Amino acid sequence: MLHVRLSCCCALLLAAVRAASAQCPDGTPPPCASAARPRVATPVPVDRNRVAVLPFRVTTADSLLGEGVAELLADQFISEAGPRAVSMSTVLRAWRRAGGGLRTPLSQPGGIRVAGEIGAGLLVEGSIVGLGTRLTLSASVITVPGGAVRRAVPVSGHPDSLPALLDRLAASVLGVVGSGRSTGGSVSLSESPAAVRAYFEGMAAFRRGQYFPAAEAFERAFAADTLFARAAFMRWLTATWGPGFGTSVVATWRNRALALRSRMSPRDQIVLDAASSAAGRERGPLLAPESPEVWYYQADPLYHGARALGWTARARAGLERSIALDSQAITLQHLLEIGLWTADSALLRAVWPAFERLAPGSPLGWLVAARLGDERLAAALRRLPVRSEDSFFLYAVLLWGPVVGMPAEWLDDLAARWRAVSLPAQLPEVRFASFHSYSLQGRPAAAARVALEGPLRDSIGTPGFHADLWLAAGAAIGDGDRGLGEAAVARLRSVTGSDSAAARARCAVGLWDVLVTDSAVGDDAVMRAYGQHTCAELLVVLRATRAGDRDSARLARSDSIVRTRAVLFGYSQLGPLLLARAWMAQGHHTRALANLRAGSTGFPDW
Repeated sequence: MLHVRLSCCCALLLAAVRAASAQCPDGTPPPCASAARPRVATPVPVDRNRVAVLPFRVTTADSLLGEGVAELLADQFISEAGPRAVSMSTVLRAWRRAGGGLRTPLSQPGGIRVAGEIGAGLLVEGSIVGLGTRLTLSASVITVPGGAVRRAVPVSGHPDSLPALLDRLAASVLGVVGSGRSTGGSVSLSESPAAVRAYFEGMAAFRRGQYFPAAEAFERAFAADTLFARAAFMRWLTATWGPGFGTSVVATWRNRALALRSRMSPRDQIVLDAASSAAGRERGPLLAPESPEVWYYQADPLYHGARALGWTARARAGLERSIALDSQAITLQHLLEIGLWTADSALLRAVWPAFERLAPGSPLGWLVAARLGDERLAAALRRLPVRSEDSFFLYAVLLWGPVVGMPAEWLDDLAARWRAVSLPAQLPEVRFASFHSYSLQGRPAAAARVALEGPLRDSIGTPGFHADLWLAAGAAIGDGDRGLGEAAVARLRSVTGSDSAAARARCAVGLWDVLVTDSAVGDDAVMRAYGQHTCAELLVVLRATRAGDRDSARLARSDSIVRTRAVLFGYSQLGPLLLARAWMAQGHHTRALANLRAGSTGFPDW
């Protein structure tokens, strides 16, 4: 049947991390509790080339400076041969578990214990003292576990000169460590105090998974200084890891970050490269093994090709490595999706409690309840109000629900409650999700009623265009209404031009012609030019099958192409279904079954 790709994020937490991980599913240090059996703690070996930079103690009114200064100082430890800083998020989790806070700094013995817990052989701690119009920054480098202290030269100046003060302090600290200035280069900050303040606010929100306020703060920072490379970089990173920002926003901030790449720290450049190119993804973990972001960006393409290309285990391993360093939202969501599409009940039971603590009442709990058959969880979710701000995840539940076995009454109740709290402008999205949910449930009449109510989400071309695509495809391939399909095809034949709408319309008409009317179809160039590669290749297969062509080698090539680009109108299941029919026509039942299995879960594969 049909299904949509889900690709944004929510806060989940993985339980099964590698033995070298320094955290348990609930964020506590090893040993971890287990429902099956207790787990023996595996000590994290202390490495003299791992540096933990703790938040600085602050005596000024601006408590955010402590975390911000530590973050920027940690960015300086990035050389291949010298010490590398532990991810700031990993440090902060351990620091907070030990009782650290913005106004409650740890003692030196407490800081040494935190550093040892996360395997750091060097600890950097410091202070920021404000007296009148003068700011003094000082830092010390401490060996772990011995406690030998080496002090860097303190720096002082006006608060508005913070970037220059940080640069001088970083040079002094690196000199004490003995790694030289070549590791980091200048601290990538702004000369604008307003931009720096907004940036620190954004970082504080980002580390806590509060992506919308983080995005707003980074935008304010960039507006105050359009050469502030790190603000652009973090706004882009927030857009890729946060819900609801859209591909155009991601592209805009990615382009701004790339334009300012030379002004970024080496660590940020590595992350940007990992997100931007295959070569960068391969080099990233070698250059910045402590960065959760580079592990995520290496695993993400594997995740999106996991089901079609058999990469699930590799994707999961990379995502787990990222989670072991930091529990970022989209990484956690991808791991949950793997648990859902592989029906891994152990993984789902492990991640859900931690996720529920981070995002109580999230609609994604409905998918977990359905996959686990957990009536108690479903009853608890049913008592919670449905919120319009959860529309992205409500949309996901209606689309994934039929695939994971959600009862029809659960889906109908959720759709009705979502509709009741939606604004008029949001109703096309509600109708869109309901339309496809009904289609997935095998209720074509209900789907048709929704399609005729009004426009569906992301309509292009004429009103009702998206509904026409699916009315035509449903009637041609599935058990949709034949009369509604014929009317939809007639409207789609009138769509002309050489753009995305025309490509999708030609795809739907081509499928109808070859499957229903048994007639030839025209040129596929527009389809391929505007991204409908899967449809164009499937039409080649369908024409050959109708002509009695039994060239298995040719079919195998098409199979490979479709599996690699396994989307049709943005959905994943039509391609495997049509390929299965083609293999059956040639008598290759095993290959047909493989395609049916590939298309049976309805989860992302592109």
